[in-house]
Amino acid sequence: MVACCSHHVADLLPVLGASGAAAFLYDYRLLFVVFGLGANAVGVFVAWRRLHRLVAHSGEVVVCDA
Repeated sequence: MVACCSHHVADLLPVLGASGAAAFLYDYRLLFVVFGLGANAVGVFVAWRRLHRLVAHSGEVVVCDA
C-alpha cells in the first residue's frame, strides 16, 4: 500500500516547504508506481501459489459462496 500511494508524496512536499525533495520525488514517481505494481504482482503470485499448493495437497476443490 505504501509503495502504491507514495507517488502522492511529491504532491504534498511543496506545501511542507521541501521543494527540493518534491522535485526529486516527482522525477522518480514513475519508478515508485512501477515498483508498487511489481510488488503487487509478486504478492498475487505468492498467494496464488499457496492456494494452488493447498488445493493440490487437500484433494478438494475450494468453492467460496459469497
